[in-house]
Amino acid sequence: MRIAVVAGETSGDQLGAGLISQLKNDFPDAIYYGIGGPLMQEQGFQSLYEMDDISMIGLEGVFSKLPGIIKIRQQLLDRLVSDRPEIFVGIDVPDFNLGLEKRLTQRAITCIHYVSPTIWAWRGYRINTIKKAVAHMLVLFPFETGIYQSHNVPVTFVGHPIADEVDGVADQSTCRKRYNLDDDCEVIALLPGSRTSEIQRHAALFIQTAEHLALSYPDTKFLISAINHNVHEFINQLLEKCSSNLKIQVITKNVRQVISASDLVLAASGTVTLETALMEKPLVVAYKVSKISELMVRLFSNVSFYAMPNFLLDKPIIPEFVQQRANVENLSGALAKFLSDELYKHETIRKFKEIKSKLKVDSNKTSANVVRTYLDANR
Repeated sequence: MRIAVVAGETSGDQLGAGLISQLKNDFPDAIYYGIGGPLMQEQGFQSLYEMDDISMIGLEGVFSKLPGIIKIRQQLLDRLVSDRPEIFVGIDVPDFNLGLEKRLTQRAITCIHYVSPTIWAWRGYRINTIKKAVAHMLVLFPFETGIYQSHNVPVTFVGHPIADEVDGVADQSTCRKRYNLDDDCEVIALLPGSRTSEIQRHAALFIQTAEHLALSYPDTKFLISAINHNVHEFINQLLEKCSSNLKIQVITKNVRQVISASDLVLAASGTVTLETALMEKPLVVAYKVSKISELMVRLFSNVSFYAMPNFLLDKPIIPEFVQQRANVENLSGALAKFLSDELYKHETIRKFKEIKSKLKVDSNKTSANVVRTYLDANR
């Protein structure tokens, strides 16, 4: 049995690893292959290409990487048509996966898409492609099911695996000991992103914000997350230009431990904002993209905020600062409000607990059950 999976980002790699781990209980001898990252590969997954080769952010990513991505997708299509896997699961990266899924569906290969594109916020016309491309949509958030039901697309709410996983992260005291931090000090985590373009736009801004905040809160300590050793070195170069009294550590990988050790988080918009909310840490969100990406968002976006936790509540509570509004004064001011207003901080935490209760439904098991149903039908 062959089970093909494509993930193109770190969050998709996490979802894919959880799915494969569950499927292996019933299909231990299946061949799991396609495109995936290190977590999927730890499950025995065979990645035919580097996951980073198909990931991109903003329109600048389209222009620089599109020819290579098109080539990879065609090569992968040829391989899958030849192999005829029992099922294909596309995890997120809809601009890559939906086109591939449509072509595979035309060749009678069953396709499931895991993680709904944000059609409720951006480029809603994609529902027409989805209807032609997938046999089933697995969605992470409960409000998304109605969209697909209204268009007669089979859909299952599977929850979010992070809601199940964060309980296994070491507690704050344990993580602080790991980073030589006292239990009673104020710690702020800086999470500038996981992709190169994100880090280049946010890292310096976040460090400058920390410097500014430290003027009013000199005892505050900071942890900044680096996704790998190259990013660690890049951040170190930025820190060399800082004032010597900034109390900051650069931590490679271990993002969840960094969040756990903190009291408060400053993050670039992305999956990590949901991760932070599910770990019940107040946060401030910033995001910067290229000018052309900003223009496209203004033309085609249907929403006024970006951090996923804000979509899961009756009204948004996470401070968001995008483009020019993502500046030192705004970010440090929003962080300072959490430091100075305990009621505000605790109300945010209470709302985050509500989000966690909605999303904690054993997503790995639920998603695997749907895939298993199709595998059994195709055998």
